[in-house]
Amino acid sequence: MWVHWVSLYFPGYDSVGAPPDKAIIRHYRDLVDDDWGKTWIHEVEGFGNFTMTDYPDNLMEKLFNNVKKRLDRVYRVLKPAI
Repeated sequence: MWVHWVSLYFPGYDSVGAPPDKAIIRHYRDLVDDDWGKTWIHEVEGFGNFTMTDYPDNLMEKLFNNVKKRLDRVYRVLKPAI
């Protein structure tokens, strides 16, 4: 199953496919943002049923910290030297 396509990879990186019985896709979406729910919902429903899932409580803090570290690294704001 492919949901998104990549136009350009960093050197040394490539795509990986997995059959539906070997992988679970977790995709977070705000249906209100940019009218996404009105524009794309019917097309995306063709991929299968939507379900609400929870992330395990015992892993939530680790997930949060890892995501924050990555965002800080990727989107860091460099302060100009004064």
